Amino acid sequence: MPMSETRKIRRRNRNVAQRDYTFNRLHRWNSDRTSLIQELFDAPQMKDSPVRTVSAKSNVRRAEKLIREDGQLGKAVQALHSSGLAPVSQSTVDLLRDKHPVSPLPTPGPVPPQLLSVNPRQVLSQLQTFSKGTAGGRSGWRVQHFLSLCQSQQFLAGFTY
Repeated sequence: MPMSETRKIRRRNRNVAQRDYTFNRLHRWNSDRTSLIQELFDAPQMKDSPVRTVSAKSNVRRAEKLIREDGQLGKAVQALHSSGLAPVSQSTVDLLRDKHPVSPLPTPGPVPPQLLSVNPRQVLSQLQTFSKGTAGGRSGWRVQHFLSLCQSQQFLAGFTY
C-alpha cells in the first residue's frame, strides 16, 4: 500500500527534525557536556498524571502500523501484549531510582588515535547492518537517527576520524 504524499512529507519533516535535534545535542555534548547534563537534572519535576488505559484495539492498530510501515514483527508482538506505561508519579520515579541508582559519571581516559581511525564508508556500512528500529545501547538512539544524521557531510566528517 503506497504512502500518501502527506504522510511522506510528515515523515520527511520528522526525520529532519530528529536529525537537527540529534546534531544539536551532539554538538552541545562535544562543546559543553557538563551544562547539558546539568540541564537534565534541573528539568522541572513531574506532576502526577492520570494513567492512560490501553485497549486491545489500540494495541492491534499499533501492531499493524509497526508491521506495515517498518516491518518490525517482534515489536508488533510486544505491542499486542502491552499493558501501557507506568503512571507518571513520584512513586514510579522512586521505583525507577531504586532499580537504577545514580552513579558518578565515567571519566574519559586517553585513547590512542589509531584505535579511532574509521572512514565514512565503514560507518555507513556498519549502520546499515542493524535491524530497523533497534538501538545500540541504553540511550535509545535508533540506527535511523544516525543514518539521518549521516546525510549531513558535516556530521559524517565529525563522526569519523
